[in-house]
Amino acid sequence: MKIKKSSIIIMAVIAVLIIMIAVLAALNYNDAKARAERLADAAFIIQAGGQSFTVDYEMLKDAGIQEFTADKRSGGKPAVRINYQGVPLKNLCEKLGIEVANCTAYAADGYAVGVSADKINDAENVYIALDDDDGPYMLIIVKDPFSQYWCKYLSEIIFK
Repeated sequence: MKIKKSSIIIMAVIAVLIIMIAVLAALNYNDAKARAERLADAAFIIQAGGQSFTVDYEMLKDAGIQEFTADKRSGGKPAVRINYQGVPLKNLCEKLGIEVANCTAYAADGYAVGVSADKINDAENVYIALDDDDGPYMLIIVKDPFSQYWCKYLSEIIFK
């Protein structure tokens, strides 16, 4: 029985596709595993009044995690209303005994955003959001009309 050249090409293409699927599945598994490990060990630092606090999920839970909604905008596209879970920064400050003041939030990539005490004192405005696609923790300013002062991959907050 003679095999046609087109049949051989089709079998080769199928074999290549199967190999590609296996490689992509392995990469996705490694990404999911890394994300789970990152969340288990996730923490950020708060510095205020000469003290340094390491804030992790348990501390945020103790400060009172709640649901909130914010409009996320990016790339000139229309806003998308998203439900988040997080802690108002004002509540976290109270839990840690920190006096609310102007602060700077820093992301893991070096991005920095200044936040005024007035914004933080508005209990429904500045949140530390949990587990988003943009990192384990993210500082969200709900009343920021363009989402440009959000701090993804939050690593540190320094109060002045």
